[in-house]
Amino acid sequence: MNRRALLLTVSIAASGAYWAAGYSRAPFPAVVLKGLAVSALAVLAWPESAVLAGGLAFSSLGDVLLEFPGLFAAGLASFFVTHLIYIFLFRRFWRERPAKGKWVAMAAIVLYSGAFLRILDGPPLGSLRLPVYFYVAAITLMVLSAIRATWTTRMVVSGALLFLISDSVLGFDRFVWRVPFRNLVVWPTYYVGQLALALGVLREARMRSSPPGHQ
Repeated sequence: MNRRALLLTVSIAASGAYWAAGYSRAPFPAVVLKGLAVSALAVLAWPESAVLAGGLAFSSLGDVLLEFPGLFAAGLASFFVTHLIYIFLFRRFWRERPAKGKWVAMAAIVLYSGAFLRILDGPPLGSLRLPVYFYVAAITLMVLSAIRATWTTRMVVSGALLFLISDSVLGFDRFVWRVPFRNLVVWPTYYVGQLALALGVLREARMRSSPPGHQ
């Protein structure tokens, strides 16, 4: 088994075990499994894309921090950095002027995020109001950057959208009202989103570095 296959196997296995542990309440080390799922993707990305690896590493840190109730703000800050890194990364893939369809999609994302903030904005936010506003702005810009870029597949955009869906459900559940079966949605959409995003960016990076006719 080569390095890539090994790391993908470790990542997917850890993700599945963490998700299963959440339902079975089995005595698995949930924090370790959760952190391993995305950190294995960070190792996979290194050194082919150091920027991607950095974004995934901060994501893994955020995953672990969010397991501790008192560290929600720290986890939010870690994911905020993740989105800034992703924005910087996706900016490298901006090429021709976006087609009309992309402008429509980006406008829809902005409208969605604005409406989502209106729903979230209430007493439950408390002292987290400003950090949440900044975070929503960051993830919105991340998705817009992914849509704005030119890709050969839809993996990166799909991953960014799944990330947004996951965080939307998580935010709604925490600050508005409890979402039934939230665990059925939040982790799978988040992890599959990160996996698609990582594999998509690595594919694009390899294609850019390959000589013409060898892609």
